[in-house]
Amino acid sequence: MKNQSTPKTSKAILDFCKSKNLTIDQFYGKATVGGSLYLSGLTSIPDGFNPTVGGDLDLSGLTSIERKKVKENKIDRDSYLFSWKKGKYIKADGIFTEVISKKGNVYKVKKLNNPKEFYLVTDGNGKFSHGDTVKKAKSDLMFKISNRRKEDYNDLTLKSVLKFEDAVVCYRVITGACSFGTKDFVNNKLGKPKKEYKISEVIEVTEGQYGNENFKKFFKK
Repeated sequence: MKNQSTPKTSKAILDFCKSKNLTIDQFYGKATVGGSLYLSGLTSIPDGFNPTVGGDLDLSGLTSIERKKVKENKIDRDSYLFSWKKGKYIKADGIFTEVISKKGNVYKVKKLNNPKEFYLVTDGNGKFSHGDTVKKAKSDLMFKISNRRKEDYNDLTLKSVLKFEDAVVCYRVITGACSFGTKDFVNNKLGKPKKEYKISEVIEVTEGQYGNENFKKFFKK
C-alpha cells in the first residue's frame, strides 16, 4: 500500500482531504490512518484514494469505486476473512491486521504501527479468534458456536469418537449451553482435556452440568 512518489494532487483531492480531515499522504496510503475511517455517506471518491487504515474502513455507500477495487479487495470464501493485497492484510472479527506469516489456518499477525505480534486462528467455516498465543487463540475458537444443527449429529452413537474441539461444539449445539458456561467448565472443572472423547465419555464428564440430561437423551433415544 506504499507508493514510491506522490501523484499530482488536484483541487478535488485537496478539498476531499480537508473535508475528511485527512493528510495527502494518508489519502495515497503513504501514511497510516491510525484509527477507523468512516466514509459511509459518500457515493464516490477521487481517483488515487488508497488509504492504509489501522481500524475499520467504512466505504459502504460507494457506487463508483467498488468495481475498480474488486480484484484487489476480496472475500476469502473458505474462511470468511476479508483480505487485501493478496493476503498481506486481513480483517477478522473487526480487527484489521498485517500478516507476518501463515501456516494452515493459523496466522501470525500484528496491528498497523504496533510491533506486538499475536495470532489469528480460523476453523475454515466462518469462525475465527485472536490470541496472544496459538493455544489461546485455538482455545477461544472452541467456544464460538458453529453453524451446525442438531440433525448433523443424528448418526453418532455413544461409541462415536470426536476431537475435543468438536466435542465442545457438539455439546453446545445439542444442549444450548452458553459460551461462558462451557468455557468455565473446561477451564475450571474438567481438568486437562484429552485429544479425543467418545460420546459416552462426554456424558460422563459433564454429569451434573447444565444440559447433561438433554445431551444424554439425544444419544440414548
